[in-house]
Amino acid sequence: MNRSSALGGIAGAFRHRNYRLYWYGIALSNVGRWMHTLAVAWLTWGLTKSTTWLGAVGFASTFPTVIFSLHAGVIADRLGYLRVTRICTLSLALFATLFVFLTATGLITPVLILVLAALIGSALAISMPAQISLVHPLVPKEDISAAIALGSITFNAARFVGPFWAEWRWSGRGRPSCCGPMRVRYSPIFSSSGACASLKSLPAKARRAV
Repeated sequence: MNRSSALGGIAGAFRHRNYRLYWYGIALSNVGRWMHTLAVAWLTWGLTKSTTWLGAVGFASTFPTVIFSLHAGVIADRLGYLRVTRICTLSLALFATLFVFLTATGLITPVLILVLAALIGSALAISMPAQISLVHPLVPKEDISAAIALGSITFNAARFVGPFWAEWRWSGRGRPSCCGPMRVRYSPIFSSSGACASLKSLPAKARRAV
């Protein structure tokens, strides 16, 4: 029995270099996303000691999904999956860098956390349909179900790995160290999308306006 059979065919998606690059970027970014979520909650609590503020920041980071999810797919179709992914990823990296700077310099406030959480949540909401749509041109039709299953497994595994790694990484190192990894969490998906863009096999819709 080969490895693909042993894993129920899920490993079939890894036969394709394009998808492997995409998966590596998504996996690392998802782990970083949960590290980021824990960092923001920890920072908010450290500044306010208020469950109300924790709830407000959580709302600010997730509510943009309700607003933008209705239009994000249309934006991705019109502008191109790669272009939307790159623009949103660059925006996220800039927001995260600003977060780190404000935290390290002691200028961060609960209101700024709220604003940055909303901006980051908005960029994530807009980029999500484009990132998911990239799977289809990266693998042939027979491996689509395997690629989708791997994406779901990776996302849920990151929910465990991210907070665990965060606690180990940040324990006793203070707020600046807590937020430091945020600025690099977006580079893996940006790099992998760049590698995918260089392949001529991508359809025009995915490559459009790259």
